[in-house]
Amino acid sequence: MSGVDEGVKGTDLANDETITVRLVVEEISRVAPLAVLLEESRDCLNSFVLGDFGGGEPGRFSYFGLEPVEVLEFSGGDLGDPFDLLQAACDKYRLEGGNDLPVPFVGGWVGYLSYDLGRYVEQLPDEVEHDIDMPLMRFGFFDALLGWDGQLGRGYLLALDYEGQKESAWSRIDRLWGICSADGGAGSVAGGQDDKCVDETSEIIRQMECNISREDYLAKVGCAVEYIKAGDIFEVNLSQRFSCGYGSDAAVLYEYLTRHNPAGYSALLRDGEAAVVSASPELFLSLRGREIITR
Repeated sequence: MSGVDEGVKGTDLANDETITVRLVVEEISRVAPLAVLLEESRDCLNSFVLGDFGGGEPGRFSYFGLEPVEVLEFSGGDLGDPFDLLQAACDKYRLEGGNDLPVPFVGGWVGYLSYDLGRYVEQLPDEVEHDIDMPLMRFGFFDALLGWDGQLGRGYLLALDYEGQKESAWSRIDRLWGICSADGGAGSVAGGQDDKCVDETSEIIRQMECNISREDYLAKVGCAVEYIKAGDIFEVNLSQRFSCGYGSDAAVLYEYLTRHNPAGYSALLRDGEAAVVSASPELFLSLRGREIITR
């Protein structure tokens, strides 16, 4: 958890003293639908959504946050170790009395790690064409957010109170409540036209382009099978990229997916220039104290 407007490097963070953070909580019993939250925040360039504001396991908890007060980025060619930078950022703040939290996540760093960061863990060849102009790692520090418990039908407006903050915790909570309690009028992103902004599945498939031919892909599968038989490997992830054009807002696509393809660990990350939309059913890793879960 932390606080400046521009990207920072871990060396800057490491020189700062640890800052104690206190949690301010306002419980709420209702929240606007996801489509309304996205519509009300469409002018916000930096935001995130985790989950679909539905209910039940595994997607019991959902989160919504706007305007990080600090951004940490690492791109190809940057100096240093990205994981050291992220660790330094996480170490900068310490939550006071964090044993009894209303939801598992109450604020802090939200972002993504790219597969290419694996080359900073192991010595691997780099034969990839880096044609997507996005950082290898990007995290925003959100010191106010909405946490919603879909199972209990209860939510919490959460703000971190700490020395050096740019705005009071209660002011941030009031601003969040203005969005979370909105009526929303049309009740969906882009004035109720979200379904029209997403092509039919058959049309999307027709437009898709793959970065490898079918013959080359099957050859790689055959090679992987032989490696398994030889005992050299026991598992392999043969990935390929499918891509097509998309002319609408990322929030439109995300809200559409949450209704038509709900997933336990969906996510929308927006930074003003690019967006990441995820509809994953998998929990990659959960760390709570000394307990680690992968599913």
